[in-house]
Amino acid sequence: MKFHNNVDYKEFKPPSAEPSFGIVLTKDEYDRILALETDKPAIEFAKLFMIVNCRIGLRSIDLIEVIKEFELNSNKIRFFQTKTSSLQTLVIPEDVINMIRRLKELFSDGLSRDYINDNLREIGKMVGMNEIETSVKFYGSRRVIVKKPRWDLLTTHVGRRTFATRAMEKRIPIHVIMEFTGHKTLASFQRYVNPASFENKDILSQLWV
Repeated sequence: MKFHNNVDYKEFKPPSAEPSFGIVLTKDEYDRILALETDKPAIEFAKLFMIVNCRIGLRSIDLIEVIKEFELNSNKIRFFQTKTSSLQTLVIPEDVINMIRRLKELFSDGLSRDYINDNLREIGKMVGMNEIETSVKFYGSRRVIVKKPRWDLLTTHVGRRTFATRAMEKRIPIHVIMEFTGHKTLASFQRYVNPASFENKDILSQLWV
């Protein structure tokens, strides 16, 4: 039997088993969702939940807590971030405050993130988010191409990711964005930004304008 001192195997990391799509809403998709009219409370709740998250980027669990437990004061919301237990005070636009008030009216006990996601996918179908996205999934060492329509990828995470990406595109300072998203490190924040989705593709030409 031969022994060796090669420890390169310790650096090996198996490829991710699940495909990562990381989509963000385009301005057109956002506008279509915003304009959607419905008489179904569950659909209206999911729609407003997505729009609010695109506007202020809270973790979905924190937004649910704001809707359930916390009073709205003028143009501010105060809440304890679930992940960090820190008290957060955020100044947000009046129209978003009004949306949160409506979410409070529509909220019912037992409403889960999975239920919201089911209704978000229904909304995606209703507004025609039919473009196909492509990613990769691994079964062991076997690489498989995965394709899904954008409506099937519409979850509460998309709202937060859209906020972070859109805010970066609009050159809002990172520390301000992170106040809303609740990220504590730049590395964790950057996972929520999708630069490939920036609508302004000509950023460098504007660098010295």
